[in-house]
Amino acid sequence: MSISQDTLAFLLMASSGFLFLVIFAAIYYLWKKTEDLERRAKGKAPRQESVGEPLLGLRGKEIWDFLMGNAADIERQKELRKRFVFVLQRHVEGIIEQGLYDARKGKVNPPQSEANVGGTKGEIASWVPPNYVNEFYVLGQSLKEERDPADKLHDLEINLRAAISKIALELKLEVSSDALTERIIGNVNSALNEQTRA
Repeated sequence: MSISQDTLAFLLMASSGFLFLVIFAAIYYLWKKTEDLERRAKGKAPRQESVGEPLLGLRGKEIWDFLMGNAADIERQKELRKRFVFVLQRHVEGIIEQGLYDARKGKVNPPQSEANVGGTKGEIASWVPPNYVNEFYVLGQSLKEERDPADKLHDLEINLRAAISKIALELKLEVSSDALTERIIGNVNSALNEQTRA
């Protein structure tokens, strides 16, 4: 039984196409795995939806929305405001440090609004609006600029204080914007010194 040239050509093309798809799928898989390994090696896990612990039963954007709203449970809202200050501080520090880290690597890749933020009892799922995330990220990027470190920290302090004041007013946080700004700058400055020594 002989196979016609047309049939043979079709089978050859079909098998070549199938082989091409298999090779493409394998290369894509290896590329994604390599990208994942690079992120892990840099200590930066792949972006995914936050799975941190709730804060008084709320996580991520729910916290922000609850603090912005007129809650029936005033006591819960008051307690959440107190606890969220530390979470907010750590979240802002992380965004600024990410901006500095990315600037040193020569890239711009702002983090997502939601992040797991380390707290005293594990990681909390925190959320900051995208406009603030971008603002803090740009502040972190500006720390890479070649100029006097004192000037950089002074500019960071002025811009950070303005943003923190807006957030504190928006969420009705009972915290001194100056004190919170100073804590953030102190921790960012420590990270900046560590990166300079590294």
